[in-house]
Amino acid sequence: MSKVIVRNGVIINNGDWDYRLYDIEHVGNPYTGDGDAPEDWDYQVTIERDVIGNPMPEGAIEMSVEPTVTAKGRMVLSSDWFSLREDAYPPLKDQLDAMWKGGEAAQDMAALVQSIKDRYPKTEAS
Repeated sequence: MSKVIVRNGVIINNGDWDYRLYDIEHVGNPYTGDGDAPEDWDYQVTIERDVIGNPMPEGAIEMSVEPTVTAKGRMVLSSDWFSLREDAYPPLKDQLDAMWKGGEAAQDMAALVQSIKDRYPKTEAS
């Protein structure tokens, strides 16, 4: 199982989310006089710790799943039949070429497309 971040059914991150934590320094009492501040001036510096600089997008969730890699190398959820089909289909130009040729070429292409649909069926929620 892998940890992934999913938003709207699409994997947007593989592994832990990089929150990019950092510290912010605030000067609460800046010197407003002329020239440099005296050495004993109290700047009242405060530091905020662990400020999140890269929050997780709204609606994103963390999941432990075994993602599927498509024919084109994209990582998708195994329930994402649309992306799995999209990457497995032959190029559109080849599909159109087979359609225009007709006959056996069209039948072979239709059989190939149907086999991909059978391999990646639509889910109940679709």
